[in-house]
Amino acid sequence: VVAKSEGHTIVKEQTDDFAQIGSSVDYTIKATFPAYTNSDGETLERFVITDTPTGLDIDETTVKVMLGTEELTEQSGKITIDKADNGVLTVTFNKSVLLEANEGKDIVITYTATVTDTSYNNSVSATSDTTDYTPGSVDGGNGAIEITKVDAESKATLFGAEFEVYDLGNGTWDEENKGTPMSFVYDSKTGKYRPALPTESGNTIVKTNETGSVTEDGILTIVGLDEGNYHFVEKKAPDGYSINKGG
Repeated sequence: VVAKSEGHTIVKEQTDDFAQIGSSVDYTIKATFPAYTNSDGETLERFVITDTPTGLDIDETTVKVMLGTEELTEQSGKITIDKADNGVLTVTFNKSVLLEANEGKDIVITYTATVTDTSYNNSVSATSDTTDYTPGSVDGGNGAIEITKVDAESKATLFGAEFEVYDLGNGTWDEENKGTPMSFVYDSKTGKYRPALPTESGNTIVKTNETGSVTEDGILTIVGLDEGNYHFVEKKAPDGYSINKGG
């Protein structure tokens, strides 16, 4: 038997702690199945693992639960998987599993989530009648780029320059094979752009903030980017100025 005060630890792992908004990150939860009874005379009637994401959208269809060498499924009636409206994922181990001789077996839960914000966190905890669990968590984030177009002589800020942005990964710009420009969503509250999510219809044109916008600083800011190289192609210059041919 395992005394409740001894407890177990849940380990949380992620494949990428610096990922672009809209990209996918794989997660793994590792834990040990609780004792059926403990020294306090308590019996295992409930065992639930709760996964709470921030800045992430868990794909419920990718959740896989392994208990030892056996994959547990909802179809078998051994577990129940639920994703609440607030994005919290719960895996409930049903009565048939609790009554089996599973004490001490490894539990491995895997799934994929989409990054939805400039920083993201994922924490996991468990509720058990017989064993206390120490929660686990992982954090992640992404990068930003800021561009200001200025008059070459006066250095005055120029508003309304428009650009396309190309994600080069770790490569370099190739004018003949430039690929497809990135798609962005503008946040009117912050005056910044971020990559569009797979479910969103974004815009391939981004521009420096104009007079009357939330920031009025003439700066183009893009947040939520992965590490790597990016190439900017100016598509429209401010009135009275020419397009910059550099990237």
